[in-house]
Amino acid sequence: MRIASTVVMLGTAIMLSAATTPLLAQGGGGARGGFGGPRLQQMVATAVGHQGELSITDEQMLLLNALGEDADSVLAPLTDEMQVLREAGNRGGMREMFTHLQRAEAPFVERFEEILSEEQRTALLEFLPRRRRPGGQV
Repeated sequence: MRIASTVVMLGTAIMLSAATTPLLAQGGGGARGGFGGPRLQQMVATAVGHQGELSITDEQMLLLNALGEDADSVLAPLTDEMQVLREAGNRGGMREMFTHLQRAEAPFVERFEEILSEEQRTALLEFLPRRRRPGGQV
């Protein structure tokens, strides 16, 4: 599935990052650890999957679904290119592509933050998988 491959590639890209957007830095290992937080597509999919628990309205659902489709159409080609660079072992190209990917993702993150309330975004973090750090720490 296209979204799943986008999520995997964004995960690879985020692992190279030393800084992510404020919302993305709220989850997981945090930006300082170089692993960033939950990825946009994962957050969108999780929000949609927990509509009732997050009190997401039908209007918000329409906006989230449109956001996911729009983000996938823009980010999927970039993540495909990132995969090619990774397979070629081109770390410099990957870092460059990651910067491009972050810039491309930023407007979608802003839209996500506009769609869900602060309370909904905070509650959403409880439904996202926690990342394990080296040594088994969460």
